[in-house]
Amino acid sequence: MLPIPRTQPTLRSRTKVAAVAAVAVIAGATGCTGSRDATSQTYDLPGETVFPEGIGVDKSTGDFFVGSTSDGTIYRGNVDRDDVDVFLPGGEDGRTAATGVKVDNQGRLWVAGRDTGRAFVYDVATGDVVRRSRRQRPTVR
Repeated sequence: MLPIPRTQPTLRSRTKVAAVAAVAVIAGATGCTGSRDATSQTYDLPGETVFPEGIGVDKSTGDFFVGSTSDGTIYRGNVDRDDVDVFLPGGEDGRTAATGVKVDNQGRLWVAGRDTGRAFVYDVATGDVVRRSRRQRPTVR
């Protein structure tokens, strides 16, 4: 079990996110043993209106993915680096929001599309769409 950091994550601005607890979980999940103190690392997400939601990790590489509820952008970082970059720009593939992110053991990134009612699956190595669910109309009774 990983220790919980004594300090609370803080927001530096509306566009920057401190991901202290999430990074501790990621480092433990990946078994990363780099020199970085994972319990105190802060990652800044690029963009003016980033509202992060969901985090998934590729256990084989230490890469982590964070979705944005504001426009569906998916960001990628790594527990052994300071930078976080746009992996999938918002609005692509009909993805206008991302509220859940998970990486499976086959190297696929699963993204819940919130209001779109769709799920998106991407290859984490290439960013290519592997699968996209069709939008279903709700049944009215």
